[in-house]
Parts: sequence; structure tokens; C-alpha cells
Amino acid sequence: MGFFNRFKKASPPPEPPKVQTPPAYDEPEEVAQAMPQVPEMPVEELKARLERGEQPLIIDVREPWEYDLVHLPQARLIPMNTIPEHMHELDKDAEIVLHCDHGARSWSVAAYLMQHGFSNVKNLTGGIDAWARRVEPGMKTY
Repeated sequence: MGFFNRFKKASPPPEPPKVQTPPAYDEPEEVAQAMPQVPEMPVEELKARLERGEQPLIIDVREPWEYDLVHLPQARLIPMNTIPEHMHELDKDAEIVLHCDHGARSWSVAAYLMQHGFSNVKNLTGGIDAWARRVEPGMKTY
């Protein structure tokens, strides 16, 4: 019997270290209520609805310089940081479709409006960039 084999037989194999898993994270109820589920509208759906003569209020929440580069003719420009001062001009029950360049800023504005009692807001999925790529390919992108 070799020198090391004597030690192998004499001591049991080491146990693997015990790993404690952290408890599952439960989102506090007030956080879950603070973040509404924002409905999305694909650009193709907005196009079809406009072609049928429907007229949702389309709000572009980008900055004026972005709007000057490219915009939807039906869209009303209300930059994101000015939404609170323009909310009184908007009908809380009207259908409002918000858009920006790719959809992140408009999603935030839609969530904000929903938290303030607006019942029919939607975020244009992918923003004006998606519109330019999938609906109106000749439109400028940036």
C-alpha cells in the first residue's frame, strides 16, 4: 500500500461546501402598482388605422431638432420634458399614441400619463425608426 493510499482510506471524502441561496425577491406591491403595463401598438397597425380614416392623437415626445429632421405629419410635438405642463390640454379618455425615435422615451411618457389617469394611451413599438424601416422605407432615419 502506498503512502498516500493510507490517508485516503483513513479519512472520508470531504463534503461539498454548503451554498445558501438567497430568498426569492418579491417585488413590493407598491412598486408593482407604480409601473403600469403600457400597451404597445405596432407601426403596421397605426398605418392601417390611419388609412381607414381613424384619427388617434399621435404625440411625438422627441426634441424639436429631432422632429425637424423627420416626423409623422399627423403627430403633435410635445417634448418629453414638457408633458407635465401640457397634460391639461389632453383628453384623458382619448386614444393617444406616443412615439419617439425607438420607443423608450415614449414608453416612459405613456406610463406617466397612465399614472395620471389617462385611460387609453399606447406606445408606438420601435418609434419613428420602425416606421421608417417597415412602413415608409424612404423616410430619413438618424
